[in-house]
Amino acid sequence: ATASIIAALCLLALLINWSNGGTRDVSAIGGILPYSDAAGYYEGAERLVFNQQLTQWTERRPLNATFLAARLILTGNNFFGALVLQALLASIALFLATSALFQTHGKTTALWFFAFTFAFVSCSLHRTLSEPLGISLGLLAFASLWSGIANRSLASYAFGTFVLSLALLARAGAMFALPACVLFAA
Repeated sequence: ATASIIAALCLLALLINWSNGGTRDVSAIGGILPYSDAAGYYEGAERLVFNQQLTQWTERRPLNATFLAARLILTGNNFFGALVLQALLASIALFLATSALFQTHGKTTALWFFAFTFAFVSCSLHRTLSEPLGISLGLLAFASLWSGIANRSLASYAFGTFVLSLALLARAGAMFALPACVLFAA
């Protein structure tokens, strides 16, 4: 039930962004059409689907264009369907991260974590930028790292570190986190 509620909230956030006109959004005209950097990623994904080549723009973050191209292929090149898949993947990652925290710290902490994280995630679900993929992979990494620590599972912790490296490839961030993970494991 919780996973369904989170998925419904992510889809609702996506629909709200599509319907409100996106007046303050510089990466999606009318809340829908990719513009500027977002258009570059979308064009790169389209070129990858049809020509099997990355554009010069998407070569800097090929993981995002590749994942977008995969979602476009899965949806029959349906732009809206690809963004719905993006929102569903984010909801799964958010559910797993919240569940991992719930198991060790209880309902109140998990609800606060969910509220803050959802507020951050929901702003980018309608974009073809690298943020939604980076956040989703980061949440999956968090869930795996947290479970690995809680259950003293080196395999789960190592998987979380691997997913964190993918998240940082999708959307560069705090690169010191990778050596910190290795030091913590030691």
